[in-house]
Amino acid sequence: MSKYVYGGGQEVKAHTLVAGNTIRDNRSRGRIMIVEETGNQIYVRGYEQADTHIHRFLDPDETVILVTQSNTETTKDGVA
Repeated sequence: MSKYVYGGGQEVKAHTLVAGNTIRDNRSRGRIMIVEETGNQIYVRGYEQADTHIHRFLDPDETVILVTQSNTETTKDGVA
């Protein structure tokens, strides 16, 4: 089973996101990113443990795909 098994989602503008939301990576649709900080730019990082080194800054007017219930046994949500 692939580690990227997420379906669905809703298109939203990045400025509507809040910390903790999960989105699809626009550069790699199978990768899920978690919102860490919001503001003039939105900071997101990889949600899977193998992808936590990947990060992006989003423009507030950028369209992204918001996904829910994307946590699995291999996600890293920052909670110790």
